[in-house]
Amino acid sequence: MARLAADSSLKLSGKIGDLVFKNYGDKIVVTRVPDMSRVKPSRKQKNNRNLFKEAVAYAKKINRTPALKQTYLEKIKKGQSVYHSRSKSICVNTGNTYHLVK
Repeated sequence: MARLAADSSLKLSGKIGDLVFKNYGDKIVVTRVPDMSRVKPSRKQKNNRNLFKEAVAYAKKINRTPALKQTYLEKIKKGQSVYHSRSKSICVNTGNTYHLVK
């Protein structure tokens, strides 16, 4: 794992090719992309992934439909994204599971 001494002007995070750049305080850590090929997700993880997939599809639908988008624009604060506010509020945490609320 490589570490970079970051000055205040250097802000680097995300993935480039096979490398992942992470920020921890004032340091930038460079790692490889994790190999998830042998990881088997649990039933609960699969359910939550499917739920999130549905939430994203619904938020995209709202963004593509001008009338729906305008309705939600009136409900959110100035500067907020309709897409992000809807995809966040669609998934409601009820204890141990998430449910899709439209």
